[in-house]
Amino acid sequence: MHTYDNLIGNQGRVRRWVVTSLVLASLTALVVRVAVASQATQSPVPSGGIAPVAAGAPQADAPQASEREPAAQSVPVATTVPEPATPVDALASIEVSPSGTITLAAQNVDVDSLLELLAVRSKQNIVASDKVDGKVSVNLYDVPFDQALEAILSVNGLVSNREGGFIFVYTKTEFDEAVKAARKTATRVYTLQFLNSDDAESFVKPILSKEGLVATRGKVPAGFESTITNGGADDYAFTARLLVTDYEANLDEIARIFKEIDVAPKQVRVECTIVSATVDENNAYGVDFAAIGNLNFANVTDAVTSTLVPPLGIPDALKGGTAVPYPTTSAQAGAVSNIVSLPGAPVANVKMGLIAGDMAVFLNILDDVTDTTVLARPAVTCLNRQRATLEVGERVAYVTTTINQTSTTQTVNYLDTGIRLSFRPFIADDGMIRMELIPSISDYKLRNVGAKDTTSETTVPDENKQEIRTNVRVRSGQTVVLGGLFSDKIITQRKHVPGLSEIPFIGGLTGGQADQVQRKEIIFMVTPTVIEDEKLYEEGRDSLEITDNVRVGARAGLLPFSREQVTANYQQDAFDAYTNGELARTLFYSNAALRMKPISPAMRQLRERVMSMPGSDYQDRIDQTLIERRTFSPAQLVVPAPPPPPPPAPPPPPRAEPEQSPT
Repeated sequence: MHTYDNLIGNQGRVRRWVVTSLVLASLTALVVRVAVASQATQSPVPSGGIAPVAAGAPQADAPQASEREPAAQSVPVATTVPEPATPVDALASIEVSPSGTITLAAQNVDVDSLLELLAVRSKQNIVASDKVDGKVSVNLYDVPFDQALEAILSVNGLVSNREGGFIFVYTKTEFDEAVKAARKTATRVYTLQFLNSDDAESFVKPILSKEGLVATRGKVPAGFESTITNGGADDYAFTARLLVTDYEANLDEIARIFKEIDVAPKQVRVECTIVSATVDENNAYGVDFAAIGNLNFANVTDAVTSTLVPPLGIPDALKGGTAVPYPTTSAQAGAVSNIVSLPGAPVANVKMGLIAGDMAVFLNILDDVTDTTVLARPAVTCLNRQRATLEVGERVAYVTTTINQTSTTQTVNYLDTGIRLSFRPFIADDGMIRMELIPSISDYKLRNVGAKDTTSETTVPDENKQEIRTNVRVRSGQTVVLGGLFSDKIITQRKHVPGLSEIPFIGGLTGGQADQVQRKEIIFMVTPTVIEDEKLYEEGRDSLEITDNVRVGARAGLLPFSREQVTANYQQDAFDAYTNGELARTLFYSNAALRMKPISPAMRQLRERVMSMPGSDYQDRIDQTLIERRTFSPAQLVVPAPPPPPPPAPPPPPRAEPEQSPT
């Protein structure tokens, strides 16, 4: 027992010694740390210099001292301290305004570091590729985020791509490879309304990529003639379509181009009045249109009687023989032009003028000058940039003979003579129309060809033709007047004495011959007018949209006469009547609302609440009225007679008087 107590006492002393040693070692280490910190504060280490080692610090090669031995004096050791990296905040500053604009200043900063700082300050998710590298120096003030990012990336040839909530930054090569890998070809069919497939193909090919393909369908054979050679043809007028295979971006660009060019062509209505004016001594040179050049005849007529307001002097000025003035002002520009002669030169036979306003007034004025006859007044509607032709005349037939070694063939040919007008309009965006005009008049004269008095003599027509080719620019609704084409007709009158004129050598002395030339000027008046069918189409489409909106509004209950709106009005009236205590009106409007919309829990609850009120007989009276109307007809209804008056009360009996006793 004594031995066990001694063992326990020794163990306690050992533990106390160990604890004391640990405490002393901790205190020694703490004193050393404080001394080192104090020395570092008093003597800082220069950049790239030698750092002294604190006293008491263990050396690498020296033996370790015992815990009970005093700390040995340490020897300074040379140590190199690396230069710390300058943070990006010290080289760049970024400020983000409440509106999201960026104010940035950076000098020779790595792009990836600047993007990281920009992402933190602007709270944007920017992910940069590992190949993004380079330096950037930039100063931006109050610019949007996208522009600031573009300015930072464009310096080093970098690009960005926003996908969802992330912004990915690549090099140009990486971006091109990624786009090329993600692109896939697709096929799309384009239906053309007005453009033919061949022309559309020529527009599409420059846009296609190397992988793009195009196929066309819908080519229509040209010509209207149905001859035997066209029989059994296998060509049909299919709808013009294009089948294009390419990337989606190119397909969208093709669709945008077709939307602009595949539009309905404009149309022009051309009214042509062809007038024949007799030429006499007063107007031997024809009608001079200089007097009416660019004249608005609506200003020279009476608004009430629609007659000319005298005196005008216009009929006298229309007589020929005067020179055509050259336009010198903007008001006269384009009004009158001298087609053949130069300015200041003698006037040519061909003259031209413009008429603004009512053309019938011009015809009335022209009729005062000379005898006029309207030969034709056709009206033609043609497409923009398409040629049209008007012909008034006759076809002269003649026979041609073809002789070969074995046979002789005769063919009947025709010569078109008379009045002909060919034109083609070109509509500009400003409403002006450029007209290509080719008016012409032609006549024929028969001539015998071949040997006389033989079977080979043939009669052929010789054509005499006058033609004008000109281009004129007019506004829609104005009239172009073209003149100067003359038609001559020779009338021969022979006078003789009957009987004597047949005697040879003497008959010529008793008679004579008078030749008269009838000369007429052919005047062409052409009035082009642009047909605004696009405006009519837009107005019609707007009307259809209004109709569709009315239908949609009726379904949605937005119109005052729709079923939903009427039901809502009945419900509101029922609630208002219940609030005011008008129970009969409440039942009336609630029943009306339920007839319009049977599934209405609010109206059913309101009606049940009113009908379940104590002492309420509104519904009973309504039901009783309906029963009486359906059960009894008006003829069967008998109004009961009023009850007879009660009989009068009997008179009261007479009162008996008491007898008096004798005294």
